[in-house]
Amino acid sequence: MNFLAFVEGLLHRVARAGQHILMILDRYGIHIAKVVERFVADTEGRLRLIWLPSYCPDDNPQEKVWSHVQRAVLHPPEADYHDSLAEREAVTRRHLARLQQTGCFHVFQT
Repeated sequence: MNFLAFVEGLLHRVARAGQHILMILDRYGIHIAKVVERFVADTEGRLRLIWLPSYCPDDNPQEKVWSHVQRAVLHPPEADYHDSLAEREAVTRRHLARLQQTGCFHVFQT
């Protein structure tokens, strides 16, 4: 369970004695799993989870990035479709790498 390992590592690295962590999460299946709920309860208040609404693209930046990738790469206006799934994946990866290098502030201004 990678998410639980991430959260546990976060607690060990970030939360010193007496400090608390507040995580804002979507309702992805692993985030709401019973094992996560039990883990949070065992932290005795050091970890608190806040839930985003079920669908909130305006409050969740990754939704804007995904929407941008869909418009720019997967469904461009000029209908430049890809010949294979491998090509689509390669083009998407290059586009995401370019966003990572140049910053994606323009994505959030749309």
